[in-house]
Amino acid sequence: MEKRQIGNLGEEIARKYLEGLGWILFKHNWYCKYGELDLILIKNRYLLFVEVKATNSKYTDPAYQITPHKLLKLYKSINLFCIEYALFGYESQLDAITINFSTKKLRHYYNITVD
Repeated sequence: MEKRQIGNLGEEIARKYLEGLGWILFKHNWYCKYGELDLILIKNRYLLFVEVKATNSKYTDPAYQITPHKLLKLYKSINLFCIEYALFGYESQLDAITINFSTKKLRHYYNITVD
């Protein structure tokens, strides 16, 4: 499986997982000058931004691909997204979901931040 196929499949699995928890997809693969927001979901007046990382290697933990630099770009992207869609009255959170197809593990990291 190619890298892009792994990423697309990972995003689809993450979306279905979150929809099973009651979230509704608002946007996916939203691009701006800082990068891409993989999944944006909504529930009531709460926005969930999700970075999805997937791999097919049993030796790689996809969580390590989410660096402090990547997090800063994600937070800048989130700010632009909220401005563009005028979503100022919403609470929001950035989560990460990692999927390892080799080990068949999905991990959900809640409220990730730069420490």
